[in-house]
Amino acid sequence: MKRKKLFLLIFISLFCGSIFAQTTVYKGVVTDAEYNTPVAYAAVYLEKGAVGAVADNVGSFSLEVPD
Repeated sequence: MKRKKLFLLIFISLFCGSIFAQTTVYKGVVTDAEYNTPVAYAAVYLEKGAVGAVADNVGSFSLEVPD
């Protein structure tokens, strides 16, 4: 019985932790400033942080940033 309660307590605490671990997703397209054409495989990153992404072949990217 104690084991079952301990397992349930651990499961609930892990589940609640994942609910509060929110992230914000930024999506966009990298374009050339002069010609306004998409830039394929461009690196996109935050200046102050270790979060980054690489654009696809049409310049689209999706950046997931923890809150």
